[in-house]
Amino acid sequence: ILLFALGGAFTFKKYMAKHIQSYSSTAGAIATIILLPVIAWLAVSSNLRVIQADIVFRIAGSFARPGQWPVAVEVYKRANKLAPREDYYYLSLAGAYFEQAKAIGDPIERESLMRRAERDLLIAQSLNPLNTDHTANLARLYNLWAAYSDDSDIRQVRLEKSSDYYSKAVTLSPQNARLWDEWALLYLNGFKQPEEMYKILNHALEIDPEYDWTYGLLGDYYARKANQAEDPGEKRALLEKAAGEYEKAISFVKYYEAQNKYSYIIALAGTYAALNKIDQAIDTYNLALEERRASDIWRIEDSLARLYFRKGDVVNALLHARIAYENAPEEKKQRIDELIQSLGGSPE
Repeated sequence: ILLFALGGAFTFKKYMAKHIQSYSSTAGAIATIILLPVIAWLAVSSNLRVIQADIVFRIAGSFARPGQWPVAVEVYKRANKLAPREDYYYLSLAGAYFEQAKAIGDPIERESLMRRAERDLLIAQSLNPLNTDHTANLARLYNLWAAYSDDSDIRQVRLEKSSDYYSKAVTLSPQNARLWDEWALLYLNGFKQPEEMYKILNHALEIDPEYDWTYGLLGDYYARKANQAEDPGEKRALLEKAAGEYEKAISFVKYYEAQNKYSYIIALAGTYAALNKIDQAIDTYNLALEERRASDIWRIEDSLARLYFRKGDVVNALLHARIAYENAPEEKKQRIDELIQSLGGSPE
């Protein structure tokens, strides 16, 4: 605006100088008095507030962790106030409400937090409806929210909302295999429709045949079917399929996704044990120990002890049982102690 105004002033400079010199001086002074505050306001609102909001947003990120979510919420609110048209800030605020709700046991307070998260995600979506993140996060929100409800009707409504938003999300990003997998998991755990899950997972494979999580979920699908099978031959065939899918998941998992790799290894080891492939199960559990998740060492050692016991190797069974006992939480020690005693030993 100022550039156009200056251009106009230079264009009519001679005319202004000859005919309305005194008027021009007065008008210029008045314009200056009016325009300076306007310019200052525009500079603050369009430039400085955006910078301030970004700084505040980055500060909030340092509190986005367990135990600090209430602090993160208040700082994200400040960022939203400084830049109320920035959809990503609403997304982050909703995420903070979402994570805070997960850690709260009080159902009334949790319900309030979920409603705030819903409100901010809907605002973010309205500001940028083509951003898949907003739609996908609404799907995740309703999925978790359904799990919190004791009312079957409310739960069903929220599951259906979640499914609708997943449907919209995969329309916005049809090549995102992870979204298809999340939608498939909703059908397994939410709607209890494993066959629908299977269809969606096969579509996800067509999109990305090297995505580890799709294979991991297929492994879970076959393992669950095996648990429900009554015919021993059918059960074994399903377990073999589950093992094959877990093996593929491990082969495709990225090096930096240690948690996913660990989960697949544990699932594969358990499947081998169910197939009575003792040596393969032992080797796979030892592979899991290399991942060094300290909190789960006792579980792996306990499983190894029982596998060696099944194999008839009492020495190794007792060795691993004692390690399990040393690392187990107090409430689990009695069960392991009973195993040790059945092996003819003692915890020490």
